[in-house]
Amino acid sequence: YVADDRVDSHGSYLCLNLELIFAGFAYFYSPKPIPKDAHRTLIAAQYEARKADRHLWHHYTDFDAVVIAKRKCLHIPQCPSISNLLHVTEIKASEGFDKGLSMCRKCLNNGVRSAPPRPPTPSDTSTSSSEGEQ
Repeated sequence: YVADDRVDSHGSYLCLNLELIFAGFAYFYSPKPIPKDAHRTLIAAQYEARKADRHLWHHYTDFDAVVIAKRKCLHIPQCPSISNLLHVTEIKASEGFDKGLSMCRKCLNNGVRSAPPRPPTPSDTSTSSSEGEQ
């Protein structure tokens, strides 16, 4: 979420974020709290984009994720950040995205993309290496 204090001619806040998320060119992420109505609006736009398979969500494959109570991010089950924690809840990643959660930075650095979020498969790596050799 990018805060923008500029207003348009009607006195409304400009929200490029909403259009980008709704079109599937971006996904929701907020490093700090935002107004609840803005949060709900952006999450609804992301839900619509995902359901309509727009752009970033076109190749989305849902996957199992875990969430820690009162935290704002999803983890893959193998994430080192949660390896010693007992109170984690398993959910589908799509359920977490629909609640406004985003992927843990360590999970992202380990190859999980948040939109479309899926771990790379062995067929992904073998295809890309054979294409580079031709």
